[in-house]
Amino acid sequence: MNQSLPSLPGTMQIVRSCHYTHPDIGPITVRVNANSRHVRARWVGPEVLITIPRNYPAENYEQFLRDFADKIMSHKPQARFYDGQIIDGNYADFEIRVSDSRITHGSYLKRIDTNPLRGKERNYIINIGPGVLDRMALTDPRAQNIINKLLIHCAISATGDFLVPRARRMAAEIERSPLGWNVKDSRTRLGSCSSNGFITLSPRLIFLPFDLADYIIFHELAHLSEMNHSAAFHQVCDTYCNGLESELRARVKAFDFPVF
Repeated sequence: MNQSLPSLPGTMQIVRSCHYTHPDIGPITVRVNANSRHVRARWVGPEVLITIPRNYPAENYEQFLRDFADKIMSHKPQARFYDGQIIDGNYADFEIRVSDSRITHGSYLKRIDTNPLRGKERNYIINIGPGVLDRMALTDPRAQNIINKLLIHCAISATGDFLVPRARRMAAEIERSPLGWNVKDSRTRLGSCSSNGFITLSPRLIFLPFDLADYIIFHELAHLSEMNHSAAFHQVCDTYCNGLESELRARVKAFDFPVF
């Protein structure tokens, strides 16, 4: 291996949170977690997330990469996005196109609201021009990250326009009144409810089947009654879900989201 960490100033011997490109592995994000006792590495889309304990020596980090680089690379996922791909959503779908037109120098989004295709309320077209791919293949992690960000951008729009109104109707049907609704992306949380009753939904819900998106909404609405995950909370949530909470929770956990 050539180098693993970016140049560290002075005589710094402790690894800090950072993002850099490893010559063999590719993009790596290093995240310090005070609660971690061991080093862990996992793929998040086309890049590796490495979690390390606080005050972790740079020498140990380098040794970890030397010992486990081959194992990390053996688990590298295939490129997620490709030309002509159509990603299905519960109100909208998302089409990826690679343009060979020199007019399209970068990437752009097109949304179709009138006469939408494929029976959806809205279609998004993500057009990747040669200006983006001149120096890299579509499978390059940088190109995959660009597409992923554009997909999330579209999903935020669709979630605000379609899922939030649906959530408001669902809340009214069970006579619950959140303080408000928000849409914010998170890789780890599909929804949250603040102590003052403000509910935030992840744009990733747009990719779930309707019943699973509804389960997440009911889950957050149940927190208006119980701000924990106690037996009382699950009883409320299960009532909202017509006795299917456990089944729906397991299906959400197993769902393979098209975005990373």
